[in-house]
Amino acid sequence: MRIKGSKILKFARILIPAYLKLKFRPIPIWAHFFITRRCNLNCKYCFQKDNKKNESDTLEAKKIIDKLYSLGTRILSFLGGEPTIRKDFIELVEYANKKGMISFLTTNGTLLNEEYIERIGRSGLDILTLSVDSVADFGYSGKNYARSKKVLDNLVRARGKYGFLLIVNMVLSNRNVNQVIDTLKFFDKLGIPISLVFIQEDTFTNQPMDEGLFFRSEEEKNKLFKVLEEIKILKKQSKNIYVSTQYLNDIKKFVNKEIRWDCPAGKYTFAVDTEGEFMLCSVLPKEDINIFQIDKNYYKKFAVKRKETLDICTKKCLSNCYHATMVIIKNPLTPIKELIV
Repeated sequence: MRIKGSKILKFARILIPAYLKLKFRPIPIWAHFFITRRCNLNCKYCFQKDNKKNESDTLEAKKIIDKLYSLGTRILSFLGGEPTIRKDFIELVEYANKKGMISFLTTNGTLLNEEYIERIGRSGLDILTLSVDSVADFGYSGKNYARSKKVLDNLVRARGKYGFLLIVNMVLSNRNVNQVIDTLKFFDKLGIPISLVFIQEDTFTNQPMDEGLFFRSEEEKNKLFKVLEEIKILKKQSKNIYVSTQYLNDIKKFVNKEIRWDCPAGKYTFAVDTEGEFMLCSVLPKEDINIFQIDKNYYKKFAVKRKETLDICTKKCLSNCYHATMVIIKNPLTPIKELIV
């Protein structure tokens, strides 16, 4: 079972009116809310973790959700760090659902025991993405199938009961490129959709990252391009490869520096940090403004800054979620078609 009919109806009921509004002005239809920066893992490619950063309390977090809804957000991603570290995570999901939002969790799964997964199902969560970077051991993230198997088994059972969309997601880097095809085939056989996120660089800070994660040499690039073509073949054979052909093609163009893609950050999507700080994008520095100071004309206010910023960052980033938002805006039927195949 992929997703219950009631969920599909919910998605249609929420998204269709939102898409109609997009015809008249930009709205942040898909927002990313970092409810915490704390994480219990130490993935070597991650630059989002900050165990010392302050967080909104439950009431403040709900006010942020209220504000996002008033601005037009209808898909709300709960991000971290590891979102399930927060004791009130379930309460925040329930609140977003009562507001009329599609709730989306990205988690490493390490804190999800069977009882907690039941609570997630009852909360009404719509989409759960479990981060798994390989079938075999992958020391750069600690997120592999051997570690996730029990959690994944419990999630599959809960999916059948509650009907949320369950997706495994892997970060594609030069460190695990040799494991990508085996990983895709493995989860395909299990009947679990899998998506890919291409490795990102920390664009605007000096935080050091392992150069071995990136595709620099011609040999490394050619290996990547071969894998991308193999993924496209698998995608034609399977309904479980949740990555668009356009994204795969754009990865190749991106690595070859042949693309200036139309990123929707700051226009149809943006991010909010733990205390309500406004960000054009989840990987960009915070703006000197709080989400409560944003109104429906935010796009006009940030238009010049947005263009200047994107001219720099789109050369180093090809974010899957922002790329997906771009595809959705251009073809509103795309997400619905993905869910019912």
